[in-house]
Amino acid sequence: MFKKGKMWCVAAAATASMVVGISAIQSDVSADEVASSTDNSAAIISNVDNVTQGSSVVLGNTDTTVASSADSSATLSADSEVASSTTSNAASEVIASATDTTSNAASEVASSATDQTSSANLNSASSETDKTTSSDSDAASSVTDETSNTDSDAVPSDDSINDVLDALIMSDAIKNGLVNEDGQTYYYVNGQKVSGKQTVNNSTYYFDDYTYRMKTDFFYTDNNEVYYFGSDGKMYKSQFYSNWGNVYYFGDNGSRYTDDFYSNWNNVYYFGSDGARYTDKFYTNWGSTYYFGNDGVRSDNQFYSNWGNVYYFGSDGARYTNNFYSNWGNVYYFGSDGARYTNNFYSNWGSTYYFGSDGARYTNKFYTNWGNIYAFDGNGALKKNQVADSGDGYLRFNNDGVLTFHDSSLSTANNTFMNKILYGAITEWVNHKILPSLTAAQAIIESGWGNSDLTTMANNLFGIKGSYNGNSITMATGEYYNGQYVTVNAQFRAYASYAESMSDHSQFLLDNSRYANLIGVTDSNIAAMLIQQDGYATSPTYAKTLMNTMNYYDLTSWNWIAFYM
Repeated sequence: MFKKGKMWCVAAAATASMVVGISAIQSDVSADEVASSTDNSAAIISNVDNVTQGSSVVLGNTDTTVASSADSSATLSADSEVASSTTSNAASEVIASATDTTSNAASEVASSATDQTSSANLNSASSETDKTTSSDSDAASSVTDETSNTDSDAVPSDDSINDVLDALIMSDAIKNGLVNEDGQTYYYVNGQKVSGKQTVNNSTYYFDDYTYRMKTDFFYTDNNEVYYFGSDGKMYKSQFYSNWGNVYYFGDNGSRYTDDFYSNWNNVYYFGSDGARYTDKFYTNWGSTYYFGNDGVRSDNQFYSNWGNVYYFGSDGARYTNNFYSNWGNVYYFGSDGARYTNNFYSNWGSTYYFGSDGARYTNKFYTNWGNIYAFDGNGALKKNQVADSGDGYLRFNNDGVLTFHDSSLSTANNTFMNKILYGAITEWVNHKILPSLTAAQAIIESGWGNSDLTTMANNLFGIKGSYNGNSITMATGEYYNGQYVTVNAQFRAYASYAESMSDHSQFLLDNSRYANLIGVTDSNIAAMLIQQDGYATSPTYAKTLMNTMNYYDLTSWNWIAFYM
C-alpha cells in the first residue's frame, strides 16, 4: 500500500470498497452466465487497476485475481481497525465518512449491474440462439463500463485525500501551554486561547481579556489586592520591586504589602497605604510612634537625632515617651514629645531631677547656673533643706536647692556677703584651679567684708590696681614701705559686679608668672604661704591672717564642694 502521512488507512478503505463492488459484479455475472470468458474479468481488473493508480494507491500485484467479497470485507475491517487505533477521533470520523460513501457507491454499482444483467438475460431469452452470445457480450460490456464509471466516482479524489490529510495534521497540532506567535505570548488550552490569571509550571501569568496576549511590566488589581507581573510576565512573589523612588514588596501569594509590616533579616519594614516602603519616615499607631531609617529598617534599640533633639526607640520599635531609659550607668528621660531631656529639669514624685548636656541624669553631682550651685543625690533627686555633706555645717541647701552659707555667729550683713562670694569662689576653682578657701579669705580681708570704699564704689574685692576694660578708680590706700605703714593714692580696677572682680582676680594670678606656683594647690595653708611669698601683699602677717580666716569660718569646706564639681 502507498502511504502519504497517516492517510494509508483512508486509501485502504477506499480500495477495499471498490473491490467489494467488483466482487459483487463478478458474482452476478457468473450466476447468470452472461460472461464466462476470463478476458472480461481481466478487463474489469485492468480497469480497476487503472483507477487505483490514478488515485496514487497501489493495491498490489495487478496479475493477482481480485479477492472475493468476503476477503474484501475482511481486509476492509482490518484496515479500519488499524486506522481507528492510529488516528484521532476527528480522523476516524473522516475515514468513516469516506468508507460509507465508497460502500454506498459500490452497492449502487452492484445493483445497477444486477439489473442490467437481468434485463440482458431476458432479452437474450426472447432472441435467437445465434444472438445470445452477442447480447451477453453487450450486457457484459455494459456492466463493465457502468462498473468502471461508478468505481471512478467511488474512489476519493486527490483533493479529498488532501482535505483529510489537513484535518489529521490539525488534529496532531492542537495547541496547549505557552505559545509564541508573532513576538507575542499566548496561553492555549485544548487549542483555545485563554485570558486572565493563569498558572503554568508553578508560575502565574496574566493574559489580556481582549487580545489574549501575555501582560508584562503590568500591575493588576483584584479584590482590592495589587499584583505585579514582571518583564518576563511572571507574577512577583516574595519579591521587592523598586520604581518611582520607592520600594514595594509582594508577598508569597503575589499580593502587594499595603498598610502592613514585613519582617526579614532580623529587621522590620513597613509599607504604607500606597504600598511604598517607609523610608526616613515616622509611623504612628497603637498610641506609639515608630521610625524607619534610610534603608527602610525600623529603628529598634536605637537613638535618633533630628530638629536639635534626640529620640530613643525601644526593643519593640516604639518611641520612648514620658519614659526613662538606663544605659552605660546613666539614666535618660524622654518627654511627652519623645524628645530627650537635655540641660533640663524634670519634676515628679515630689522631687526634681536634672539632665545634662549629654542627656544623662545628674547623680551625686553638682550643677551651677544663675549664679547658684545645686546638688543631686544618689537617686538623682535635687537636695533641698539639708546640710551639705562636709565641714561644720555652715553650708546647706535651701528650700529651692540653692547652696547657701550660714553662720549664726555672723551678722546678717556678713552672712549676706559670704553668700555673694560663695558661687564665684567655688567656680574659679572649676574654671582656673584657684583654691576657693584662698579666694574667699582674700575677699574678706581685702574688702573688709565688702564694706571698704573700693568695694562699695568699684566692686573691687581684692584691691587689684590698674584698670579693667578701661575702667578704674583712684583711691587712698595704706602700704608698707621699709617696714613703715604709709597712705598713698593709687589707681584701682573698677568692676560692674562681684563676679567680674572674682574672675579678674583669678586671671590676674594666671597672667603673672610669679603666682604660677599657686595654680592647682589644694591645701589651704600652703596656698596662704605661697601667695605671701609671691609678693601679693606687703603685710608681713598676711599669710597668717589668711589661714586664721580660712579655719574660723570653715572655708575649707568650700574646697570640698569645688573638688566634686
